[in-house]
Amino acid sequence: FDTSGAGSIVGDASQSIPRGSDCDPVEPLADAGHYFNGWTGDHEGSESPLTIENVTSDMTVTANFEANDVELDVSDVSVDVPEGGTASFQIRLTAQPSADVTVTVARTDGDEDLDVSEGAALTFTTGNWDEYQTVTLSAAEDDDDSDAGTATFACSASGGADAVASVDVEATEVDDDYALTITAVNGSVSRDPDQA
Repeated sequence: FDTSGAGSIVGDASQSIPRGSDCDPVEPLADAGHYFNGWTGDHEGSESPLTIENVTSDMTVTANFEANDVELDVSDVSVDVPEGGTASFQIRLTAQPSADVTVTVARTDGDEDLDVSEGAALTFTTGNWDEYQTVTLSAAEDDDDSDAGTATFACSASGGADAVASVDVEATEVDDDYALTITAVNGSVSRDPDQA
């Protein structure tokens, strides 16, 4: 029994078998961040463990291993951030990586009042890859009562075996400043916006 890719064989990989007998069972074991992708050679299939019955000739069988397809799982791709306050979203990986993956979160476009206050750099390992980690965005207080600002934050990953596609999160600042207009008509007063 042989291997291709990042993995090993559990059991006796080199066996002398009497003609017509069965081999001892073997089992494929993928390294961290990889998966077993089937047997090829003189036997094809995906059994685990594998016992080849009625062996009548020399055989070479290969266990094939492939790297996991790792992507970013982002809890929210659109976040409202109150002016002078914070809002959060979470990130994890969709599969176990072969090595540590670092995810950085940074504003790439938009209103500079919006920024990352916590979680600008997150590390995911082969042990915690499926656990959400939190990114907190903040919006600076200002006196601007115009339309709410927006910004794009890129969540980018590095490390691991293969490239991981980045994910953008769109943040919108929820303004707490208002232009108050009071109009008196025939002894009554209206306000826009109508705040208590």
